[in-house]
Amino acid sequence: MISEQLRAKNRTYYEKNRDKRKSFDKEYYLKNKSKILVKFKEYRKNHRDKLITYGREYRKKNRTKLRAFEKKRYPERKEKIKEYRQRPEVKARINAYRKTPKFKSYLKMYRQRQEVKAKRKEYNERTREHINARSGVYNRRPEMKSHYKQYRKDIRQEFLSTYKKGKCCELCGYNKYPEILQFHHKNKSKKSFNIANKVKTVSALKAVKAEVDKCILLCPNCHAWLHVNSHKKAK
Repeated sequence: MISEQLRAKNRTYYEKNRDKRKSFDKEYYLKNKSKILVKFKEYRKNHRDKLITYGREYRKKNRTKLRAFEKKRYPERKEKIKEYRQRPEVKARINAYRKTPKFKSYLKMYRQRQEVKAKRKEYNERTREHINARSGVYNRRPEMKSHYKQYRKDIRQEFLSTYKKGKCCELCGYNKYPEILQFHHKNKSKKSFNIANKVKTVSALKAVKAEVDKCILLCPNCHAWLHVNSHKKAK
């Protein structure tokens, strides 16, 4: 009974003088920071298992409160968290932890939660058309397949047209209509495909960019003249 009465008095006193106690705690912590940290580290080493079990139990009981508190606090700490995660030592630690079996088991448990499954369903319903257009699901629908093919083809053609703008033939210097310039491989042994044919098919833009680096731009006349000369030399 005495302990309960004392606790009630302490609570009432703390509620009345909350600001004073906070300022006093801050001043005390700043003065004796090094001592407090040393004691805290020693306590954590000696009572590690006890602290882990207590933390798990507390999170299970107060999950909703902790999430609400984190949501309120996140906008203020957003920039600090980004800076912390961009550190190389922190990135290395995160990557190492993600490869552990402990993290994989946690992911399985997390994905099996009902609230997570409901969120995934909502997200898939909102972004179904976009996902179908950008993923392998388009094979089930012919209209989506044609749309996806045309989308990739347009991207490749835009890249080539922008690449040719403001450039000229490397032999004669023709630059009146750069759209008609053609790609000529410097070394035939390194040629993997013909760029004009590959643009029409469904291929990766990265592969087209890599092939363009192996070529030079020539006008149709110079391109034909080079090929004719190479055939004559071969004979």
